[in-house]
Amino acid sequence: MRKYCDWLGNTSGNTRVKYDGSVPQNSYLAHSSSGLGHRPLKAETTGSNPVCATTLKLEEKVSSQVRKKKCPLCLSVRVDLLFTSARKKLERRYLSCDSCGLVFVPSQYQLTVEEQRDRYLQHNNSPTDPGYREFLSRLKNQMTPYLIPGQTGLDYGSGPGPTLSLMLESEGYRMEIFDPIFAKHKENLAKLYDFVVSTETVEHFTKPNEDFQLLHDLVRPGGLIGIMTSILYEGINFEDWYYRLDPTHMSFYRPRTMEFVADQWNLESSSPSENIYIFRKPVG
Repeated sequence: MRKYCDWLGNTSGNTRVKYDGSVPQNSYLAHSSSGLGHRPLKAETTGSNPVCATTLKLEEKVSSQVRKKKCPLCLSVRVDLLFTSARKKLERRYLSCDSCGLVFVPSQYQLTVEEQRDRYLQHNNSPTDPGYREFLSRLKNQMTPYLIPGQTGLDYGSGPGPTLSLMLESEGYRMEIFDPIFAKHKENLAKLYDFVVSTETVEHFTKPNEDFQLLHDLVRPGGLIGIMTSILYEGINFEDWYYRLDPTHMSFYRPRTMEFVADQWNLESSSPSENIYIFRKPVG
């Protein structure tokens, strides 16, 4: 199976380097005031200091809870606590998978469907908004050189105001849409497409293993899957990263996470531009 292949041409314009598995210099790993990570004081190990002993027990409880979690993408149990947010209305833990690199929020922190709907409706994602259309063009312009007018496509995660599908239709492609909240047309998931586009959607996945399997199954052999999401590149300070502050964002992908996706589903992959990945399903 091939990753970062040359079938999409020269990708030298992508200034990001492949994630090597090391911890970014500026990343924030979970820690506590009790000194987790340094040699414990006698009071901490014996419990003679009630404050330290209570804190240590709390940390052990959290660690035990984390160890029981599985990565929702690769299903590995090699999961560590990356960061704990105490921000108002964003109280949650972010876990990191040692196997595939996915950073995810446990499902118990997921908003209700009604809360998600309200949050999405706050976005100014209108088909008539030039800025939004320009934003979506970042993926469209990377996809269309490898498509043929008349081919069929699905906009997966089309949102409250489907726009990318209209843009592609205007260029001669036959488009369908699906969104689990705003366009739940399940019949469109029973078809095969020449390509699938998914913009600002995969970060909402709570079961990415199942969702990527679905995306894989939706395209014909030789078909393309185009994804646009903010990637957790090396050097990004996770604590300050704007992308984690959206309470509907549950999954965050490092470059090596996208490599795992390519390997797992036997896809050819390329990242022709920052925050964009294009996968191709082999013909044979």
